[in-house]
Amino acid sequence: MENLTELWLNENSISKIEGLDGLFQLKSLFLSFNQISKIEGLDNLKNLETLWLCNNLIEVFPCP
Repeated sequence: MENLTELWLNENSISKIEGLDGLFQLKSLFLSFNQISKIEGLDNLKNLETLWLCNNLIEVFPCP
């Protein structure tokens, strides 16, 4: 699982981004159509290039 580069979790009623700490090679993460309200839990994903969060409950996008 640590060599995973793409993860699709669309339409899973996910409310919090968590449990991704060991996915160091992850380049693409798809979390659309969930219940996520806050962008968090992505700090360890240093290789992440693509992040899809459309159709969630996010009201504020943090600035780097």
